[in-house]
Amino acid sequence: MIEQNKDSQSLPDAISVGFPKAFGSPVSTVILLLIVLCGLVLTALVVTAKKYTVDARLHEKYSGSLRSLIALDAQLNEAVLKTSSGMSVSYDPLQRLLRQLHSQSVELQNTTWPIPYFPQEGSVSVEKSLTEFLSLLADKEVLIEKFQTETSVVRNSHNYFPVGVRQLVDARQKESKHDPLSSSLHELLQCVSLYTLLPNPEHSVACLHTLASLQQNLHVLSGTDQQEVRLLLLHAQVILDREQRLSEAVRSVLSLKTRDVADHARKRYDDQYQVALRRGDVYRLSAAGFFALLIVLTASLLIHKLRRSAAALQHERELSEQLLLNVLPKPIADRLKQTPEVIADSFPTVTVLFADLVGFSQLSAKLPAIDLVRLLNRIFSALDLLAQKHGLEKIKTIGDAYMVVAGLPIARADHAEAMAEFALSAISTLDSLRSELPQDMSFRIGINSGSVVAGVIGLRKFSYDLWGHTVNLASRMEMHGIPGAIHCAESTYELLKNRYEFVPRGPIPIKGIGPQTTYLLQKRKAADPAA
Repeated sequence: MIEQNKDSQSLPDAISVGFPKAFGSPVSTVILLLIVLCGLVLTALVVTAKKYTVDARLHEKYSGSLRSLIALDAQLNEAVLKTSSGMSVSYDPLQRLLRQLHSQSVELQNTTWPIPYFPQEGSVSVEKSLTEFLSLLADKEVLIEKFQTETSVVRNSHNYFPVGVRQLVDARQKESKHDPLSSSLHELLQCVSLYTLLPNPEHSVACLHTLASLQQNLHVLSGTDQQEVRLLLLHAQVILDREQRLSEAVRSVLSLKTRDVADHARKRYDDQYQVALRRGDVYRLSAAGFFALLIVLTASLLIHKLRRSAAALQHERELSEQLLLNVLPKPIADRLKQTPEVIADSFPTVTVLFADLVGFSQLSAKLPAIDLVRLLNRIFSALDLLAQKHGLEKIKTIGDAYMVVAGLPIARADHAEAMAEFALSAISTLDSLRSELPQDMSFRIGINSGSVVAGVIGLRKFSYDLWGHTVNLASRMEMHGIPGAIHCAESTYELLKNRYEFVPRGPIPIKGIGPQTTYLLQKRKAADPAA
């Protein structure tokens, strides 16, 4: 039994090698993994950027509240000064500003803390400054309440003392133009008024001296006058005592660093706001960068897939082309792709060869079908290589018969010589394989030269074939040939007789054609040394 050549490759195997794998390439896998990774990072960046994006509404609320607190605090200080100087006789502005400050503070405290778009440490620092401001504000409210109380007492004494002094002085001067008490009271009024305008120690000492003098002389007064003077002296004492305390209350209110703390809180807020903006920009820019990278990677993957698909398509086209060329000659295949019309060409002179394996029919009854196919493939593959070597066109195989032609589809002048060399090589090739064959086998070869018609027939499974007398006679040459010999018609002999040696067979009766003079091709003539 013949053993298949290890170097040879079956058609299915050859086809399978050419087709691309259906799996993704390592490059595609790497790009896909990068896309997934990039997508995860992009998602994280988008979520983080959204988390740290400054809320415009909330920012306006924070910054507006801080500005409002600073403005209200300044207005409150101004109102305290106006009230202490007597420019404002009503406490309504103070109470209104205190209510507004309290309301604004409560609203700011009820706003979301910590500030969501700030870094944790930034939000803590702003909240700390705000807490310090609110604490000072609470202290200021207490001091203002004390200021209002002192102011009320002093205002009452200021309202009563001058009127009471003038009334008492007028009443006593009606009785006596040179009343010592009236003079002292008038002196005390002037002194207290001057102290009220310029509350310095010198004026205070003068007032206290006059006040002490009047108190020492109360016993000389009548009961009614004594009671009135005592009341006046009490109001004067209140003015002298409370005026100083009122000034201290005003200084205490104004000395509280609410403005500085509020400005510091606002500055901290503005600084952290800029930090939040920059951080948000970093995350957004990073997200944009990864989004661009994702687009690039996706485009790269698509381009890679398209290139692989194009390469696979091109490979399939090449494979189809090769398969088509295995069936049809290249010029015929090119024409068939361009036009659907029937292809039929006439060639005036070609050489046709038929070869048949003698002994194959007997062998087919002994060997399994698979071994027979392998045997034919081994032998006919060798003939295919010879045909390719000599520039011949294989037409077909029919069972154990092999048909080949020289001189088409591209005409050549040496078609007969090329076919002769092929036939001689075929005999030699089979002889070299004889040790591998299961039994003695030989080629029976018939050759004829002449005109033929060649073309493609059928709509599916295209077949390139030859027709004409030349083909029929070549077939008859093979049928009437001798095993191991090359049987040539006279037309071929005439073309080769000068370059090859022949043995005449004489007239041979050919069925359907009649007697034909035929020859057996032996070998190429030796070259003439003289030539």
